[in-house]
Amino acid sequence: MLQSLYLTGCPNLKSLPCLPSTLKRLRVGWCTSLERITFQSARFTLEKFCYEGCFKLFEIEGLFKLVSIEKLDEADLGYMQWIKAYKDHKVDLVGDEITKGRTWNIQMLYEFGIRSTYLQGIKDQSMATHQYTSSSKFLSFRVPLHPKKHKIHGLNVTALYRSSGGEDRYSLFARISNRTRGVTWVYSPVVYCKSRVDEDVVWLSYWPIGNLLDAGDDVYVDILTEEGTIIILSGYGASLVYKDGGEVE
Repeated sequence: MLQSLYLTGCPNLKSLPCLPSTLKRLRVGWCTSLERITFQSARFTLEKFCYEGCFKLFEIEGLFKLVSIEKLDEADLGYMQWIKAYKDHKVDLVGDEITKGRTWNIQMLYEFGIRSTYLQGIKDQSMATHQYTSSSKFLSFRVPLHPKKHKIHGLNVTALYRSSGGEDRYSLFARISNRTRGVTWVYSPVVYCKSRVDEDVVWLSYWPIGNLLDAGDDVYVDILTEEGTIIILSGYGASLVYKDGGEVE
């Protein structure tokens, strides 16, 4: 029935496995070797959670996981295999305590079943080839007919954005709506990439929502920003991902 656990300033602590779901308050600030936190049950509820100064923490089970592109193989990357060539490039990740005090190479973020990554300062291949593209503030398309043996597995979404200058804080909210079914998904990543002056950042994401997409459905994609922040969107791309015999195409 443990409800509070305080482990502040434990420099040799590397992992906290199988924490009880009764836990309501967890403080692991300045545990500088801590890498991973897991829970006995996915139904855990934390009222207070502090992990300031945990410079090696990359996974909090049930919340998010950050993995270097360099550590992922082709099966893990799927359609994003081409970004492996940029594994040594740096990105300015911000937005959460986990980003402070670190220098990042390109990372893959796993959160709520969504897989996403950022590219910064790359001009030669800023956006992967997509079925649907738009240079306006939103993207819309109708799901086409597809072979009977092929089922929709999910949706790839790419967005190019930049700060208008002078803003040190901004947040991204991606929204995908299936207007035919009346279903909407909204996602704000726990970390994002801060753009440099006059430079686009590429946000690539994969959404496993294939079971709620079918031929003839009208789909609408846009990126929202938190009130008081300034983001300029300069392009969208989207592609349907099909699964046939266990293989994603």
